[in-house]
Amino acid sequence: MTKISIIIPCYNVAHYIQRCYDTIRNQQYDSIEIIFVNDGSSDNTLETCKNMALNDSRIVIVDSKNEGVSAARNKGIDKATGELIYFLDADDILVNGMMKYCADNIGTADILVFQHIPCFDIDKTFEDNNLNIPPRIWSEPEALASLYEQKPYHGFVWDKMIRKSYIDKIGLRFNKELRFHEDCLFCFDLYRMGAQIRITDNLFYLHMITKDSSMRRYWQSPVFDERYILTLDAFEYMKKNLIGYESLKRDFYINHIRWCHRIYFEAKYKKYSNPQYYKRIKEIVKGIDSGILSKEGKRYKWNICYGDEFMIFFHTYKQIIKKLIHRK
Repeated sequence: MTKISIIIPCYNVAHYIQRCYDTIRNQQYDSIEIIFVNDGSSDNTLETCKNMALNDSRIVIVDSKNEGVSAARNKGIDKATGELIYFLDADDILVNGMMKYCADNIGTADILVFQHIPCFDIDKTFEDNNLNIPPRIWSEPEALASLYEQKPYHGFVWDKMIRKSYIDKIGLRFNKELRFHEDCLFCFDLYRMGAQIRITDNLFYLHMITKDSSMRRYWQSPVFDERYILTLDAFEYMKKNLIGYESLKRDFYINHIRWCHRIYFEAKYKKYSNPQYYKRIKEIVKGIDSGILSKEGKRYKWNICYGDEFMIFFHTYKQIIKKLIHRK
């Protein structure tokens, strides 16, 4: 049987890790190693992993200081001994049959992509997968396009099985400096380095939306995270390396400007005061050709580039009108 290394970054997931582990055991696929990378948890995550390891020799535990999910995944890659690598988030759930299907159907491909859905209800079951249908070949442009389209979006790492020899051959690792979009950047390089890619319509991953998820914690925080700024570097890197994929540029720029709009006004809402940050976003957005943008993209560009000036003008105009009325 093909050995699969399952890499699970763990940071304060004591409430979820047992459930995640149970979905691995339910796979009924034994040729695996389960690599828990404890990323400096302050709860009982490490103890829970150690207790599970007492009864399962397939579990490997890497204990490290807190450096973030990218560093944790990189440590998992370095530790992995399987032919295939799979990245699993500790608070998510696998659908039964996923491991065996991927091992049986990846064939000579470097990557096998499957479907996922966001999920709030842990009691939902999904039994409509046809495990006898083989995956289809996915071209490199199709794969890259999925990073910029809203549906289907395949810019995550937990919806794909990856051959370890391919990761080693291209020397790919996660960017440890990124807080957001580290998955997308990893997938961008994963797809564009000459990979053989297959994709199946089978649904194998439930992305659980929990109150403890990192994204939810951030959006509820009143403080703007400066590491957001680094995502601009990720987009600039992808833009620079999209040469030869002219058909993808429109979707890329629309996605890029949507993200710029989001973090520009997120920073304003949270009263982030570094003027260089806003200046850089404006420079990036002004450099995007309006001719390739959708109406939504053009609106975002106007809001960022001219919205502040308009509000200043509008406020000044209103004050002048008030003064004139008062004089009368």
